[in-house]
Amino acid sequence: SMPIETIKDSKHIGMAADFLALIAKRSGLEFKLLPTDSWSESLTFAKARQCDILSGAEKNDELQHYFHFTTPYMVFPIVIIGREDTPFISSLESIQDQSVSTIASTEYIELLNKRYPKMQIIEMSSTKEGLKSVIGGKVDYFLDITADLTYVTRKYGISGVNITGFTGDDFHYSVAVRKDDPVLFKKIQSAVQSITEEEKQHIFNRWIDTKIRTAVDYTLLLKFFFVALFGYFIFFLWNRRMAKEIFKRQEIEDQLHELNSSLEAKIGQQVSKMREKDLILHQQSRLAQTGELLSNIAHQWRQPLTRLSSLFMQAQLQVKQGRFAESDLQDLIKKNNSIVEHMSQTIEDFTHFFQMDSGNRVVFDPVEPCREAIGIIKGTLQSNDIVLHKSCPKETPELYGHPRAFSHVILILLSNANDVLKKRNSEQAEIWIEMRSDSENLTVTVEDNGGGIDKEIMQKIFDPYFTTKSKEEGTGIGLYLASTIIQRVFHGSISVTNSGKGAKFLIELPLHR
Repeated sequence: SMPIETIKDSKHIGMAADFLALIAKRSGLEFKLLPTDSWSESLTFAKARQCDILSGAEKNDELQHYFHFTTPYMVFPIVIIGREDTPFISSLESIQDQSVSTIASTEYIELLNKRYPKMQIIEMSSTKEGLKSVIGGKVDYFLDITADLTYVTRKYGISGVNITGFTGDDFHYSVAVRKDDPVLFKKIQSAVQSITEEEKQHIFNRWIDTKIRTAVDYTLLLKFFFVALFGYFIFFLWNRRMAKEIFKRQEIEDQLHELNSSLEAKIGQQVSKMREKDLILHQQSRLAQTGELLSNIAHQWRQPLTRLSSLFMQAQLQVKQGRFAESDLQDLIKKNNSIVEHMSQTIEDFTHFFQMDSGNRVVFDPVEPCREAIGIIKGTLQSNDIVLHKSCPKETPELYGHPRAFSHVILILLSNANDVLKKRNSEQAEIWIEMRSDSENLTVTVEDNGGGIDKEIMQKIFDPYFTTKSKEEGTGIGLYLASTIIQRVFHGSISVTNSGKGAKFLIELPLHR
């Protein structure tokens, strides 16, 4: 649908059509339009090799059997749209018991049903119908991409709605190329990658900057003509009534134009505030990570440095006693090189760990990132005489998301437990980390024997900037960051309770995308 793409008067128009024309110019290819009546018919033609490409498609497991996908040329976030007086929503999880409409693909609707089985999801035929369902109170919220929202509200002068939150999901538009033609794919991929940000912005501005269309009510005109046939007097009265109606309509249209302008401004302000908040948290998180990095490297290097010192003292003693031969020198060099190489690898491992994944989500084994996080903090735990107990199933299911984001959450929980046990000077300090799974979820628990958390602050520990430490010891964003990653990246949940031994954090992650 518009503004993405449609067929009008046998011509392909919209943003996808403009991108395809640019790709044709860059690659030297000539594309011939094959009109279809629906997306399902387009897929049927493509699978039967009746067409070579799909102009705008998102990669999924089914389509990858038939197509290669180029780098996305358009990416739009899927937002939560509510009535104008609706408060801001942090995630879809907070509205899973309410009714939601969407025009999204069947795959995305199935994904929502798996994530939120209690949510009532109603499929709409168009963005305009979805927005009216929210305004009319038929549903509580409507999910759509920002491009559709901006285009439709401007074109039809729709008001009374607002962006009330973000789903955390994006829609990626790529060119799908038949899998048996790698030469064609290479040409189109090269053309897509050559498109600049300025060229993309020019296309966006062309289609999203749309004027408001004023609707004409032909029913009223027909009624007016019918009444006029009964006489001049009735016509005169009706004419006066219409004049009043037109005046009122003009006032309403002026108000709609005003509200439409304010909607765009509010959207911009809200997005700007969220970006500013995320930037501040990201900067503080990086500073906290740097401190953790230096502290953990110091712990990991303490034993190798002691070993180096011991080897040199031993060699010095052998030289004084006249027992230091050429073979002893070679052995000393070999051992020292091994220790230095280990120390260098430690820095390399730590540096890679703190480079959070920024690419697309992938399928991964959760055990490996968990081991990576344990390896990072292992030296710190040993120096504080803390025993770590690990329990993982022999066969673990695969997760969908960012592996290093998962590692970072585990490291935050282990670091938090380490700080508590160190502060309380527990005689037999211990931490338990356990991973379990069933057909629906992966469950991870991190428990310590530090005595637990005060009930008065239990509900606040996932809030940003909340901490029981001094300013020099912490910023109060670690657990908030862990909670944000679990909810936005993995669409899961994290909670904490007091067990008989201490604090017990519970992470539940859905296995289905």
